[in-house]
Amino acid sequence: AKASADPFYTGSCTAVKCPAHSSGTDLPTGCSCNAGYSGTITATSASPFFSGECKAVSCPLHSVGTDLPRGCKCKEGYKGTITATAADPFFMGSCTPVACPEHSTGTNVPGGCECSAGYSGTITGDDENPYYEGSCAAVQCPAGSAGTDLPSGCSCKAGFTGSVVATKTSPFFSGGCKAVACPANSHGTDVPSGCSCDKGYTGAITATTSSPFFSGACQATCSL
Repeated sequence: AKASADPFYTGSCTAVKCPAHSSGTDLPTGCSCNAGYSGTITATSASPFFSGECKAVSCPLHSVGTDLPRGCKCKEGYKGTITATAADPFFMGSCTPVACPEHSTGTNVPGGCECSAGYSGTITGDDENPYYEGSCAAVQCPAGSAGTDLPSGCSCKAGFTGSVVATKTSPFFSGGCKAVACPANSHGTDVPSGCSCDKGYTGAITATTSSPFFSGACQATCSL
């Protein structure tokens, strides 16, 4: 009889490569999910020769994006970085809320920031450094008052009565300064504009910043 040919079998067994979203030499050696993916891959003897899968993990709290493998970015008003990893929770880093900027008040930018009293402007979240847009600018002192600006304080000018208090809503102050009328025996538009004694009276009226907001008087002249 004719001798059988060595090696007495046909065919071969080839190691199957790791499936999508996993890495490793091959299935028999072991496959691990790529960074940003969650799951396990186990080799089996039936097609497709493995069980399990690697699923993309969603972007974490306060970040936006399709999923971790494709990249996640902090939401507007938050700062930080998110990097996909292979170990649970499959990412590193975090997104933290940015504090309200100068001259504004509020919990933080995502929570909402309001310009402080005497300041005008708006603050909105942004996804680029400094993670917000806008600013709060000091409002100038209103008519009839003097000072650097509303936040620093405004006082009525000489000849005006009233007070000015900074507020958070337009026109960003309450109150005002009103021109004082010319006193008895004098005439003119008002004290700040200047008052002249009436005919038959002599004296001078000078505007001041304290009540009654003028000094001097007009007294009757004696006739010979």
